[in-house]
Amino acid sequence: MLNSIFFEPTYFKTRHELYQDFYKPCMENSTNYYRISGYFGSSVFLVINQALKKFIKNNGKIRI
Repeated sequence: MLNSIFFEPTYFKTRHELYQDFYKPCMENSTNYYRISGYFGSSVFLVINQALKKFIKNNGKIRI
C-alpha cells in the first residue's frame, strides 16, 4: 500500500523522474484515483500505461 512507500516531501521535474518516482508507485498501489482539474487531457493515460494495468488488476476506480 501507499504507506509502505517512501515519498520525497517535494518533487522537481529537473531533479526527479516524476513517472518512476511518484506516479508509477502511486498508481500501482492504489485502488482509487480522483482527478480534479480545469484542464484534463486523456493523454496522461498513455504516460501511466504500465502502472494503469496494475491499478486495473487491483480493481481500481477512476473518477474524473
